[in-house]
Amino acid sequence: MAKVEKYGVKVLTRETINLEDKDFTGQLLKIKVLNPQMVVFAVNWELTMGLIAKSMGKLGMETPILTGALDVDKFVEYGERATEGAIVGLPFAGFDQPKERVDFAQRFKAKYGKDPVTHSIWGYDAGNIIAIGLEKAYPNITRVNVYEAIASISGLRLLQGTYDLKASQDGISRSEIIKIVGGKKMLIQ
Repeated sequence: MAKVEKYGVKVLTRETINLEDKDFTGQLLKIKVLNPQMVVFAVNWELTMGLIAKSMGKLGMETPILTGALDVDKFVEYGERATEGAIVGLPFAGFDQPKERVDFAQRFKAKYGKDPVTHSIWGYDAGNIIAIGLEKAYPNITRVNVYEAIASISGLRLLQGTYDLKASQDGISRSEIIKIVGGKKMLIQ
């Protein structure tokens, strides 16, 4: 909590749940009486987040939600109107932009008969990174050589963004920020 407080954020409470829980009334009533400016969901399970949002709505809580979600569409589906106005940080905002993601989504659906999800992008990008590492390490393909080859990648543009594994093992150091407006994703950063 000290990390957020150094930015002027005052943490009023910290409530916990189990992912199997379906009733969040106890935790939410504790939060409601504190009248916070925002509720942060530090869970990345769309069904649970959606159910919490829906419970907030039933309790008359109109407090803005800040969260991360791998599948924003599922979060909105489960949380329905209670997700309106939620701010969501995520690795990427979806398959409707840029053109490379749109093309990937069309090819994916044509091949597999269903829309891709976040993990589809991660798998695609990871597969490309591994292939590049293997190619760079060839003909001396060892664990160390492949690792070093992958760690040397910089400026590689793939579907999630531009990877710089040379600077950081995370590869991509930014997220996209969206707001749920009318049940749709609106990119705000």
